[in-house]
Amino acid sequence: MAPLLDSVFNHIVLPPKLPGQQDVDTRAVEQDILSRFLDACEALGSLPGQEAQEGWQSARRQLLLCCNLHQPQFDQTSLQSVFSSLSVDCPITLYITEQNSAMLIRSEPQENGDDHVVFETFEASPRSTDVLAADGALQWDFPGRAARIPSAKFFDPSFIQSLATFIEQASTEPLERFAAHSHKAGASVPEIRDSADPALISQMLLPMLEAMGSSIQVPRLRKRVRDNVNLHKAKVPWRRLPFWLVLRVAVQRNLCLTLGNGKGRACYKFLICALLSQLLKECAGRLAPELTILLRSKLCRRLAKLEMDKAEAPPECRTTFQQLFDSTSSFFEQAIQAATSQVETSWHRYRKEITPIIQRLPLRTDQTSFRLSLGNSAEYLDNIIHLALPKNKRTKLKLTSQSTGITATNQIQQFTHQFFELTKLEIAIEQDGTSAASSPDCLKLAQRIISLVRATPGAFDSGPEQASSSILSIFDLWIKMDKYAVTECPLLRDYHPGFHPELLDVLQLPAPNQMRQLNMIQEYLRDRCERCQYSTRTILSGSDKNCFAARFVAGSAALQGLQSRIEAESRRARALT
Repeated sequence: MAPLLDSVFNHIVLPPKLPGQQDVDTRAVEQDILSRFLDACEALGSLPGQEAQEGWQSARRQLLLCCNLHQPQFDQTSLQSVFSSLSVDCPITLYITEQNSAMLIRSEPQENGDDHVVFETFEASPRSTDVLAADGALQWDFPGRAARIPSAKFFDPSFIQSLATFIEQASTEPLERFAAHSHKAGASVPEIRDSADPALISQMLLPMLEAMGSSIQVPRLRKRVRDNVNLHKAKVPWRRLPFWLVLRVAVQRNLCLTLGNGKGRACYKFLICALLSQLLKECAGRLAPELTILLRSKLCRRLAKLEMDKAEAPPECRTTFQQLFDSTSSFFEQAIQAATSQVETSWHRYRKEITPIIQRLPLRTDQTSFRLSLGNSAEYLDNIIHLALPKNKRTKLKLTSQSTGITATNQIQQFTHQFFELTKLEIAIEQDGTSAASSPDCLKLAQRIISLVRATPGAFDSGPEQASSSILSIFDLWIKMDKYAVTECPLLRDYHPGFHPELLDVLQLPAPNQMRQLNMIQEYLRDRCERCQYSTRTILSGSDKNCFAARFVAGSAALQGLQSRIEAESRRARALT
């Protein structure tokens, strides 16, 4: 993926995995995002059947003016020219980088002819501490502060020159007083890894403008500001581009002022969806499939939210929503389908690449296939042949042959005796099909389980099949006991049996009847697990009010009386001491 597209994707989509350092060419990323805003605005403005053409045209002029102004740095001559030609349908958007501040300058006509120019300013990037402390997105109201002055004062050439000079210097000259600071070795030093304080604009320039005119309360936008601070072996961490937030706020403010709050908000949301869909078209095939899916999901969620907003909107705004949906549905659908097709193609290609090709076995083979060369084993085999036997080996064999034979015989007898006893127990268990109907029967089953467990340890070393048969017999006895126990004490049903049916999937049983028996055991365990009230508790778990012991005592009058006597004796003993 191209580095520029990679950076643009990170700032617009904010994926989970982000770079650990600041972008190399931030200016190029800003220009690319600005051009994408323009493309999305032109795409929506060219669609037929809309009443928002005036808003799209105003937003396009605003973005073009912003593109012309935001060259590598503000030019005083360009600023003076733009200020002199300020019009109602083209507000001026300024991002003052070094002061972490943005300003929206717009003309506000009045019916009595007493026109004003409004200055709206807001912070462009939150502090790193605020971003790291937030559980999710930050909620900000825009603008942060606003002032207005009469148009006659604004268009005064001396004022325009002074304002242009101030903004040019503020955008290029960082001031240590307003920079972020950190304490090192007891001294306060500037911190380049954090956002600056926008006080030069919000607390110096705006009060001066208020003194020339007045402060003003403007309709505020509340936005969820998502950001991240990611630092990995770098001097400056990766932060979401402030210019992205500046453009979003400026365009939404312009659309709301041009079309009204409800219609402008709807148009802004469709504009962001158009920008995301165009980015999705460009990234399909150039991004990793998981990133394409992430962007597609983000776009689909926004469209779903627009459907909800449409249902909750007042009637006059609902018409705007419907017109926008009618004119843009095919536009969004094509982008989503193209991305989906690209991801599926990549997935099928990947599966084809990782699928091994298994050649068909030949019906007959040649004689050479029955011979092994063992080329690497020749030296080892030669050493074994020529290895000299110890001289006293034959004597030792003669001396120990009798005792070795006796020991081997005893071991064989012990081995066969153990398995004969185990087989007898398993046969007896299999032939005894009765279930526990009383306490003596239950005790008898418990004794059989103990005998079987004592006879089983040696069987586990003989192989998985014998061990599986023993485990099956133990569980068969346990289930008979459990059925009797839950009948006598229904409270047991509320607790997990302690065994999951999946634990027995590993048993290797050679006989079909054993497989059927295993299936019945697992069905019983599954039923017990699903019907229990406390899925994470057994009768041995915990010591709170919901444990088995506490509930069993609470359900027995005799045990409650015993508990009362114990507590009374305990209090009496404490009183004596």
